[in-house]
Amino acid sequence: MAEVGGRIIGYIIGTVRWMNVGHVLAIGVDPQHRRKGVGTALMESLMNYFRKRGVSKVRLEARESNWEARRFYSSLGFSEVGKVPYYYSDGETAILFEREI
Repeated sequence: MAEVGGRIIGYIIGTVRWMNVGHVLAIGVDPQHRRKGVGTALMESLMNYFRKRGVSKVRLEARESNWEARRFYSSLGFSEVGKVPYYYSDGETAILFEREI
């Protein structure tokens, strides 16, 4: 969680699956605080958590139409490795990302 002046401005949720695979389930940053390093700091914190638990690969999904998120994940070293049609409740496809750590 990221805070400024006692106000939450960002969060990240992740879990370890199959003993050595980390999965980023959700990340969000208040629009007023985007592009200021908050999301990067949250991801780095989660990556450190994963490393301490022996994770060697991290996965996540992003909406195919969410170019901002896709660029963000790519800038952190994630690669687009596949697609999952109808992943989201509105039928949109998810782009699968992976990164070794």
